[in-house]
Amino acid sequence: AKWVGHPAEDAFMNGFRALTMALKNLDAQTLQDLFSGGERYINMEIMYPKNPNIIHYTSPQIVLHGLKYVGSQEDKEEQKPEIAVTITRATVATPDTKSRIDEAARQSQREGTVTDLHEGEPFDRRLCGLWQQDNSIVSDMDIIKSRLPDVYEFHFNEHLLDAIEDLVGPEISINPIEHVRAKLPISVTNENISFQNVPWHQDAAVTWEEADDSQIITCWIPLVDATRANGCMRVIPGMNKRGYLEHVADPQTRVSNAAFPHDTEPIVAECRKGGIVLMSRYTPHSGLVNHSNHIRWSLDLRYHPTGQPSGRPFFPTFVARSAAQPDAVERDYDDWLAQWDDALTRSTGIVWHRTTPVEKRIPAYSPYASRRDRGLGVV
Repeated sequence: AKWVGHPAEDAFMNGFRALTMALKNLDAQTLQDLFSGGERYINMEIMYPKNPNIIHYTSPQIVLHGLKYVGSQEDKEEQKPEIAVTITRATVATPDTKSRIDEAARQSQREGTVTDLHEGEPFDRRLCGLWQQDNSIVSDMDIIKSRLPDVYEFHFNEHLLDAIEDLVGPEISINPIEHVRAKLPISVTNENISFQNVPWHQDAAVTWEEADDSQIITCWIPLVDATRANGCMRVIPGMNKRGYLEHVADPQTRVSNAAFPHDTEPIVAECRKGGIVLMSRYTPHSGLVNHSNHIRWSLDLRYHPTGQPSGRPFFPTFVARSAAQPDAVERDYDDWLAQWDDALTRSTGIVWHRTTPVEKRIPAYSPYASRRDRGLGVV
């Protein structure tokens, strides 16, 4: 009755109906994990094109900005939600990676490994035909190899940073662990390729121990609709309080059988293009096999509070947002390229995953070897 006759009546009432339908699809344990028996609430925006606004929205959206605790007890305020999933059609405008596909295809053609460029194929199919000629072309798509200007600029997307700020505060740095992923259909690869279907793991396992107390947030963003059929993620909620689980290299880094949380049911994290799955570094997750006829493209970026260890001290970090020092934000694309060129050269041979013993992570020829021999970390 509160909204009857209000100019925003349709926006709020339709929004509440959409939320009600969505929450009814969650089981009791998931609701408990999200809302802590009523101790947490959703912080959200309802956007409705028919209501006048400074910003003109093209579609109705519900944007979730995280979960907040009711009350002000210090111990609760310090706790952060472990995962938030948008239920909107689009929260962020995703970057364009089509130019990189074409660039990689033409480079492979010059090298003689590709003869058919498949130029008439759509974005979510073209790489299939290219991969069948040159398997290595998939790895050329990753962020640190492709370094697309559009992807660089996407680090500073305001909607994305707003969501991160709700979780870690206004001092935000870009974490160096980030990827563009092209998951090919199993009908194309004809096998369950390990790098295409990652096993159960925590992102903490691919960082060094220095970052165990860092609030690293993973942002998993589909560039096409991510569904069960095309190999979206599965996640296990409520694991942030358990901390790091033992991992093994088998051959990929995965949670050990003894440490795996068999008592918690995984959630299939289907997400529409432009939606975001936000996870803590301790959220176990894995990829499903792509049984569709198209590629599941996704982008995963990570952020952490400025000043906290990144987990890969030999790679550069960049300030994305700062309330205290706005001038510290680094938006120089050429500097980004230069710092990565230098870091990749200097870090050759260093092992990123912590399943390798500390004393074996830095090779003797590395410029960091003397620090290793003295028992010091990499800086």
